[in-house]
Amino acid sequence: MARRTVGGAHYKDYTPATYETPTGTLDTITYIQTLPLGEPNDIRGALVILLDVGQVRSMLSKIESAYQSSVYIFDRKDRLIVGNERQALPWNQISQEVTTKGVPYEYKDHGEEMMLSYTVSEQNGWKYVHTMPKHVYLERVQTLKNWMITLLLICLAGGGAAITFWVHRNYAPLRGVVRALQSEKPARAKQPSNEYEFIRETIRMTIHEERELRNILSRQTPVIQASFLSRFVRGHVDVARMTEESLQFMEIRLISDVFAVMLIDIADFSRFSTDQSERQWALIRFIISNIGNELIRERGWGYSVELDQHRVALLVNFDRERRAEAEKELDVIAARLKELIEQRFKTYITLAIGDVHEGMDHACESYFEALSALDYKMYRGHSSIIRYREIAEADRHYYYPIETEIQLINFTKSGDVDNVDKLIGNLFHAHFSQRRITPELGRSLFTNMVSTLWKIINPMDPLYREVFGEKFDPLKELSSCPTVEEMKVQIRDWFLALCHYLNASRSGHSRQLSERIAQYIEQHYGDDSLSLTTIAEHFQLTPQYLSAFFKKQTGMNLTDYLTRVRIDEAKKLMQNKKLTFAQIANQVGYANDIGFIRVFKKYEGTTPGKYRESL
Repeated sequence: MARRTVGGAHYKDYTPATYETPTGTLDTITYIQTLPLGEPNDIRGALVILLDVGQVRSMLSKIESAYQSSVYIFDRKDRLIVGNERQALPWNQISQEVTTKGVPYEYKDHGEEMMLSYTVSEQNGWKYVHTMPKHVYLERVQTLKNWMITLLLICLAGGGAAITFWVHRNYAPLRGVVRALQSEKPARAKQPSNEYEFIRETIRMTIHEERELRNILSRQTPVIQASFLSRFVRGHVDVARMTEESLQFMEIRLISDVFAVMLIDIADFSRFSTDQSERQWALIRFIISNIGNELIRERGWGYSVELDQHRVALLVNFDRERRAEAEKELDVIAARLKELIEQRFKTYITLAIGDVHEGMDHACESYFEALSALDYKMYRGHSSIIRYREIAEADRHYYYPIETEIQLINFTKSGDVDNVDKLIGNLFHAHFSQRRITPELGRSLFTNMVSTLWKIINPMDPLYREVFGEKFDPLKELSSCPTVEEMKVQIRDWFLALCHYLNASRSGHSRQLSERIAQYIEQHYGDDSLSLTTIAEHFQLTPQYLSAFFKKQTGMNLTDYLTRVRIDEAKKLMQNKKLTFAQIANQVGYANDIGFIRVFKKYEGTTPGKYRESL
């Protein structure tokens, strides 16, 4: 090996060198470090290490062959340490242009596109330069690109399939909704471009229609409110389903569950207006409702409700803390309302006040109590205030026995005016003066007395029309009487008028009736069921009255007259000796000959056999 002299100080220097060996030349990299370290002027020796470039090249050749590339190593002074000097020329030419290590640089070498990259060692400042053809450099990139494109296509295909599946799955309901909407909506001149536009347009129209509907409902709120309140006071509302939201929708506010109902019956507003049209009725109801609202809201809360043409209800809602004063407040409201309506608007009204009740489901009880109290206007007349608590103890029965009815019938038929007037007066005094029965029972009493009147006049058909007229309807006329006094006068007048008529026509009519009775007996004497009772039923009279009447007119008992007719007819039949007594008895109305013989002997003083022999 050749000997070389190391001149000057060296610090970690690497120098390429070629040495002659018995077997040939040896390319090395010489590492030189002068000793001692840090003494550039007093050099006593040097550390020299030779690195076999061949081994380095053999390692790099594997890389170069694998990637069809070249690797070069330059020291700090850009001297080529490892690599082909000729092939490394491009680095010497472009090293000034390559300023960023690790970043590939593209250049051309003899017309071939090449890629160059390098890095620098931090230990010794060597530059490791790597060059390779561009198509080799980009081969992996291209492969990766192809894989990426393939994966992208797979993803697109899979995504498209998934999107198609999910779109179909989710679009089917949407399409069904659109079709349902299209079937319900009227045909349009311009169809939307897509389903979403159609749904958007439908939603917009729905919102618009809802807004219009709300506007319509807001205008109808007073009607809805009045309808609800009318059903509420009558107990036709399921209070369990009432919610605050529904009350707010109807603009109804309740301050507690303490209620009372006041009924206002419009009796007469002729002094306010002579026009009795529906317009005037609506006007007077409007006046009463507004004044009533103002009065109840001065002392509590509540609403007015128009129930029918002549009746208004006030639903009064009291604060629970003022429950003890509720009845007094109702009296004040009623008195003030009556005063204002009658004095300012010249209208007579009757007010009925129900009791105070707690609980929304008990508000209707106050209404029915007020309704019951309002019936008592037939006793107290118009322009009165009637409280349910004042009439709650009225008698619940009346006295009109069958004996009294029979007396009234007999007195009337006999024309006994004094006794009829006295009997009716006693009935009215007992029920309406000594005690007070309910209006319902009062109507029942009057209805029963009208029934008694019909029992008297029905057998007189059509003669009774001479007294009461062709269109006589006592129940209808009685129902038109607003007070008990008018009903009493009407009932009394009917009975007395009938008495006077019977007295005036008794002579002629009684004679005609007695003749009709005698004629009927003479025509039906052969009927074995003919008797006083059947004859009375035929003429719609009582047996007692028929017997007394017939005897008064003819001087003979009706049964004696019937027997006499039968005996006389039997005498005529006895002239025919071919007839047996049993046949004769059957023809004159006797069931057998035994009864006939006994009666014949009683009236003629002899038996039928001896009478036939005398002929």
